[in-house]
Amino acid sequence: MIFTKFNLSLKGLVHKLIAILFIPLLIIIKLIKPIYKIRLREFMSERIGHFVGDAGISLCDQVYKEEYKDLCWFITPSCNSQIEKMVKRVFFVRWWVRYLIIANSFFPSLNLAPFENRWAHARDVRGLYFKTKDLKEAYLPFSNEEEEQAKNFLKNLGVKRTDKFVCLIIRDAEYLKTHYPNEDWSYHDYRDSSINSYIESIEALKDLGYWIFRMGKEVKEKLDYDHPRVIDYANSDERSDLLDVWLPANSHFSISTSTGLDAVPQAFRRPVVYVNAMTNADFRSHDHCIWAPKDLYWKGSKENSLTLKETLINNFSDGRRYEDLGINITNLSPDLIKDIVLEMHKRLSGEWEISKQEELNQEKFIKIISAWPEKEKMHGFFHPKALISQTYLEHNSSFLSELFDES
Repeated sequence: MIFTKFNLSLKGLVHKLIAILFIPLLIIIKLIKPIYKIRLREFMSERIGHFVGDAGISLCDQVYKEEYKDLCWFITPSCNSQIEKMVKRVFFVRWWVRYLIIANSFFPSLNLAPFENRWAHARDVRGLYFKTKDLKEAYLPFSNEEEEQAKNFLKNLGVKRTDKFVCLIIRDAEYLKTHYPNEDWSYHDYRDSSINSYIESIEALKDLGYWIFRMGKEVKEKLDYDHPRVIDYANSDERSDLLDVWLPANSHFSISTSTGLDAVPQAFRRPVVYVNAMTNADFRSHDHCIWAPKDLYWKGSKENSLTLKETLINNFSDGRRYEDLGINITNLSPDLIKDIVLEMHKRLSGEWEISKQEELNQEKFIKIISAWPEKEKMHGFFHPKALISQTYLEHNSSFLSELFDES
């Protein structure tokens, strides 16, 4: 352990010494600022949710209101080689920008070069995905060869051009355990659910003619369902970084428990059903989605569920905090999950009828989130099709029963 810390300190010192050589270039960037603005950027490439969110939102920012020429850096190897390729197609990414960033940090008060990493949490608070949804250049690009490769994968399975497919993105702990074995990630386990609790949803979608792809790079359980149109892609020999991205980017919609890979359908403006999602503070207000969280109960009373307001107040990224406060977290039943998934199908197919009560519920939902004191950090923009699931509200009738004090 001591040797490892020494090694890291030595590497850090070497990087700082190299960075000194880049100070003249920083001065040049400062001098030409009045006529040519350059910004330094750092992408969070280690985790796919941050990587795609950072890159996708930054690309929209560049297209929507280009003010700077960005010089970018990200750690390699990154979590996904396909995203790495796509980012390099639209951004100037070089290894040596790392040293410009380090050198820039030596002189914080001089502001030699603007440094941008504010998309680290991948929240589209300005609604740039929605504002640029009709602009081709605002989408991370696949090459023609990659498109052909992915379509051949579908063709070889028997997927016809007119067929629709759904991606199933269900979080479990296996990915973090595999890639970060020396860290304890158990505090995130409250976000997990079993892939086999989605079988009723899979069966219902299969009966409607959909193909279903269970996504994942490393997963804990195999999908215990056998049908030609249901593909346990996460355990397939054909799984690849390309298909990990291309499938959710082209799905009719995805089903997610609110985890990293759902940043892909977000970036490609594809609808998402968030089910068993945690936490309500992370409601994807900037996406085309329906949201259905896990049920939270005060211990000792299965009838005393937390309201939306209470879940926002008791909003933690560590499952142990809920335990300490006496809050039980319960997964939704497979039957309810199925009904919520079918709600999205009906909305997209035009079969869903919006009642006056639903309109009032949606207004109330947005009103409660908008009155939450922390709202501006997470919810600067509301997509017109970002909705609380009406099916979920019928299951949890007290969810919207409490408002924040408006005084």
